[in-house]
Amino acid sequence: MTGFLASVASPAEARIVHDAGADIIDLKAPAAGALGALPAATIRAVVARLGRQACLSATVGDLPPQPALLAAAAARTAALGVDFVKVGLFPGGDAEACLAALGAVAAGGVRIVAVLF
Repeated sequence: MTGFLASVASPAEARIVHDAGADIIDLKAPAAGALGALPAATIRAVVARLGRQACLSATVGDLPPQPALLAAAAARTAALGVDFVKVGLFPGGDAEACLAALGAVAAGGVRIVAVLF
């Protein structure tokens, strides 16, 4: 299966890639890091503009590998209305504890994509 994922940073970009047939529209701010997070207001605007017309993902940002911090960020990002939440697991922390904390969030219905660095 082949799909088209497009990373965007604004509602206008999201509309363009949606109209071009993107399968997943990934909301992120690359200037803020590998998984730089967009402001919540921007994510809300894209969700409001596209609604269920598109599969949306958003990142939590380049956060330190602290289980409680990552879990809270994932829950907060999911609450904005995206379909998937991308969470980076950067070196230096307890990856197992981070995954356990994220697993608890996922058990509540949040779909998480873990990105290992």
